[in-house]
Amino acid sequence: MAEVIRFFPRQAVVGTETTATNYYSEIFDASDYLRLKVLYRRFAVFPSSLSGSFVAEIQSTNNPELNDDAFETLGTLTEGAFTTFSGGLGRYVRAKVTVSGAMSEGSTAMIQIEGVANET
Repeated sequence: MAEVIRFFPRQAVVGTETTATNYYSEIFDASDYLRLKVLYRRFAVFPSSLSGSFVAEIQSTNNPELNDDAFETLGTLTEGAFTTFSGGLGRYVRAKVTVSGAMSEGSTAMIQIEGVANET
């Protein structure tokens, strides 16, 4: 059986000039799944002249405490393409987006990260 996981269904993220800003999705239980196929899309950046860096990744852990230090990166997502993770999924998964560089205070971007988890 498959399950749709909406890490960031449609999310506005806000950049800052001086530091990278991390955004984390909800944490999902992936204990029943062996494979995760994820699509990452960035719809718009406001104002459009900004060229900030957007790094999206999937993270995983088996640690039930769910603190940030417990999560490890499974891989980086490519914008506009499906990325598949198989084997090595921890019990819990989440998405992380880091926004940095050339983003002025208050600038925003619209992103979406969704996936399908499968038992096989």
